[in-house]
Amino acid sequence: MAETGVYFTPVDFIIFVLMLAISACTTLYYAIVKYRRQRFMENADYHELSEDGELEDDVTPLRGGLGIFVGFVSAITYLGIPAETYLNGILFWSISLTIVPAAIIINNGYLPIFFRLKLNNVFDYLELRFNRTVRLLGVLGNFFNLLVYMTVVMYGLALALSAVTRVKVWGAILSIGLVRTIFTTIGGVNAILWVDLFQVVLLMIAGFLGLIIVGCVETGGISTVWQAAITGNRAHFFLFNLDPTMRHSTWSLLVGGVFLNLTFLGPNQMLIKNYRTCLSETKAKKSIWIGMLLCGLFQILAVFTGIVMYSFYRNCDPYTAGQLTRTAELLPYFIVDVFHLIPGLPGLLVSAIFAASMSSTSAGIYSLAVTTSDDFIKLKWKNMSALKSTILIKSLSCFYGLLCMCGAFAISEVNSILQTVLSWAGILGGPVLGIFTLGFFSSRTNSKGAVCGFLIGLGFGLWMFIGAYTYPPAYNDPPLSTDGCGLNTTKVSPMSSLFGDATSNRVLREASYVTNSLTTPASDEAYPPIASLYSMSYLYYSGTSWILTVLVGVFVSILTKAPPEPDPVLLNPYVDIVCWCFRRRRVSNGSSNEEMSATLTWNMEKCAPDVVNMDPVPVQAEVSDR
Repeated sequence: MAETGVYFTPVDFIIFVLMLAISACTTLYYAIVKYRRQRFMENADYHELSEDGELEDDVTPLRGGLGIFVGFVSAITYLGIPAETYLNGILFWSISLTIVPAAIIINNGYLPIFFRLKLNNVFDYLELRFNRTVRLLGVLGNFFNLLVYMTVVMYGLALALSAVTRVKVWGAILSIGLVRTIFTTIGGVNAILWVDLFQVVLLMIAGFLGLIIVGCVETGGISTVWQAAITGNRAHFFLFNLDPTMRHSTWSLLVGGVFLNLTFLGPNQMLIKNYRTCLSETKAKKSIWIGMLLCGLFQILAVFTGIVMYSFYRNCDPYTAGQLTRTAELLPYFIVDVFHLIPGLPGLLVSAIFAASMSSTSAGIYSLAVTTSDDFIKLKWKNMSALKSTILIKSLSCFYGLLCMCGAFAISEVNSILQTVLSWAGILGGPVLGIFTLGFFSSRTNSKGAVCGFLIGLGFGLWMFIGAYTYPPAYNDPPLSTDGCGLNTTKVSPMSSLFGDATSNRVLREASYVTNSLTTPASDEAYPPIASLYSMSYLYYSGTSWILTVLVGVFVSILTKAPPEPDPVLLNPYVDIVCWCFRRRRVSNGSSNEEMSATLTWNMEKCAPDVVNMDPVPVQAEVSDR
């Protein structure tokens, strides 16, 4: 990266390290407390340890919601959304409106079944409902989705650290990867939940709110910020255009946002632990509402921060001027540039970016470790003791942390971390969401339909992504100005007068101008006719993959032999009102409720023996014809 002259001071480094040390001490404390509690409860028969050796404590909806929120928010949100708004305008705020329908669907469609079965591994459901082949497909889709997500998050953090320090990107990746791996391996999930409480205050108050307030003061007030957005063609709240080739429109953000939220927060192993920490379904539903509302508020703050950034740099864009190599570096650069007169504050705010990703990456690594243990290793060693299981999961957590660190080195050409993560979440998460939907809402879907639907949905998503990479679409992004670059602008600002320096000098070197486009498309003459299909917005990947998975799954199931009647506990309670083809058949077709529950218990002994000793699963009463 070019020399920007905007770096951490020694005080910033001290504050930055101190904030990370607080998280590390919390992790170490919980590791010690957890070990002592395990030893104390070894001979107690009234409290059950979870699979990774942690006690299953009941938590309040607020704490559970904070866990969901911080597990959802990461460097992708903190770095990606402000940069996206800075480059293309305020339209991205529409995605925050999708949290309401997504929360309703999760609370009424997915959560009741997961909570009723009390599964530690969300993919146990696919084996109970279909067979092991469908389960492995879901595991692999989730595995690669999480791997891409955590790799991009780690790379984004490295860019943020490199932008405000003289540390090279490779050094930042190495240090961040080691810290994240140690944090997850030693602390476990309970430590993650407690660090959440510290992170939320830091993120919501000292983070975006501070940037917005001070940024508005520096640029001349909210009216100046908004006028700059209008002048720069970045003030479109809504854009109701049905053209699917538009990169962003209100429709693509609303439709794609619902499916992406369901992918991230629905049948997702990374967050199943947060749902399970609430020992009642009512508390779990409240925690989902709290977590998702916080997510929506945070997204709105991130969008407004991006507009403030644009107003601040409207006459001299540091990215176009060559001061930054990636758009993900914009926010940390802005933090240090605005607050460089206040010793320690840039270090505090940049540490918030790292705190934002602590829980999401740790929960992702933990999720990969649990699914690998359950779906691959324990198939051969089924009678593994609790101690060996704990050691295994810790070892796998260490391995996946190092693997993500290696992956971060391999994606150095990625520019838009937000688009990269959302694209792959749609490609890999859409089919996984589709097979869960088939299991929840269709009693007539069999394993053949689920497998075919998953493969078709995944194949379509990969085809679209490869096509868009080969023939990148041309987008008309709003312009960025460098007219003020190379000038020594001296101005008196409220911030500088408060802290004793009458001038705030921001000198940007003369640089060769580079294009603002995230991709440089080839000429139209080189494109085949089918290339127009690849121009579909990346936000539609999740929805189209889900639709193809469900439609193909239902169609293939109709053509093949009907499956045995599934136990009603494996189906959604509202399945009768969805569609006639998803209608649940009567339970009284020759098998009693007791017989079907016995069959379910026998199946759970095969694929999820750790939940056989759970509380009795309530079987609903006989369903009458509608």
